[in-house]
Amino acid sequence: MGKDLTTAYATFGEAGITSLLKTTPFPMMKEIYTAKPLTSAEIGGVIAFLKEAGSNPPPASQYPNLFVIIGGVGALLIIGLFQWFWRGRLAGVRRPLVKGGSK
Repeated sequence: MGKDLTTAYATFGEAGITSLLKTTPFPMMKEIYTAKPLTSAEIGGVIAFLKEAGSNPPPASQYPNLFVIIGGVGALLIIGLFQWFWRGRLAGVRRPLVKGGSK
């Protein structure tokens, strides 16, 4: 529902975020925080969180294609298992057709 705020601290800085949280310039924030505004401790907590989130980028996967490879191998294994379990499923239908077709 909300925007990615990972780079908010780098964009606005501590003073900008403090100003945004105290003045609540956004319509949704006005509705929520007019009756009970954020305290200085809550604003400090949000700033600390945004600073930490912006300084530590999410870890990138070392093997981005690993998911596709594991999915493909898994699909082949499942298809192979189905083929093995159902290997005789059409034997009862094929024999009469083949015998009738050779006449």
